[in-house]
Amino acid sequence: MRINKKIVLFGILILALVLLLLIKANSKNQVDFAFYFWKSNFSLNNHEQELLKKLACKRLYVHFFDVDKKPESREAIPMANIRWNSVFPENTELVPVVYITQRTFNEADGDELKLLAHRIYQLAKQMSQSISSPWAEFQIDCDWTEGNKEAYFNFLEYLKKELPEQVPLSATIRLHQIKYPERTGLPPVDRGALMFYNMGEIKNYSSKNSIYDSGEAEAYLNTLSDYPIPLDYALPAFGWGLHYRLNRLQRILQGNDMDEIRNSKLFIRKDNTFICIEDGFCAEIYYLKGDLIEEELVDAALCKKAAAQLAKHSNSSEFQVIFYHLGSKEIQNYASDQLETIGSLFN
Repeated sequence: MRINKKIVLFGILILALVLLLLIKANSKNQVDFAFYFWKSNFSLNNHEQELLKKLACKRLYVHFFDVDKKPESREAIPMANIRWNSVFPENTELVPVVYITQRTFNEADGDELKLLAHRIYQLAKQMSQSISSPWAEFQIDCDWTEGNKEAYFNFLEYLKKELPEQVPLSATIRLHQIKYPERTGLPPVDRGALMFYNMGEIKNYSSKNSIYDSGEAEAYLNTLSDYPIPLDYALPAFGWGLHYRLNRLQRILQGNDMDEIRNSKLFIRKDNTFICIEDGFCAEIYYLKGDLIEEELVDAALCKKAAAQLAKHSNSSEFQVIFYHLGSKEIQNYASDQLETIGSLFN
């Protein structure tokens, strides 16, 4: 019995189509990995380079500088510029990130905003001249308010005109801006990066983890899937110490300072709280008896919990999962397979 070749070929095509549909059904989202880098000196250790390689990381969101307007001046000033101490990784796209304080936009007029946009673009362009990787995107990080949203949004429009046409503009988005878009407005950007961390109030002492708290987060997620700007998702992979005196925040302590706190005889530890038992210096800071330092960390297990909660509400099918941040002491305890598992929750 002869088999008709056309029928066989048609059958193969049908089978291939079915398999393709099954693959798409089982992987509904296109998820890429990325990291923030938020230190003043750009250098990557072996572990960080290995994470980029094993995760086939496409992008690095690099904090270039801050912008602030001092109360005594009407001029916004760039500060905390990054220094390039090592080669930018090959086959990785660069996204410059500029942090701008809220007060920069208070009472700012059109001429100021236009000049600010121009200066930011020119400075970022100058700072990336030694980097061979082109800009894949340009991001502004600002927790704008209802009172200065008009000035901030106008600034973003001016910045769009400065950027090359092929470079999208993005902005960081906080949870309260997701929940109340009618009050906070929608920034005129191509994409947003939802910061799924820094959820609690840190000014006054609390036993809750202010970096990530699932109960706090849940109250803001109901409307996330309807948010009209396509979002990428930034997850916490960092920690800090919050120094309180009389229950009021004095400062935020980072990795090396916390190492010295753990080893200092000035403090006794109770769970995640370090209690100062006598006046004295530690890491060049003078502490008083009774001062408290609350250590808050997000390890791989807690980051996975955050991802699982967030993944149920994503508002687009193609996005970056961005870990904050490469360069933190905490990221040294994350293995690449743990981060892969966290990212897979979005599929």
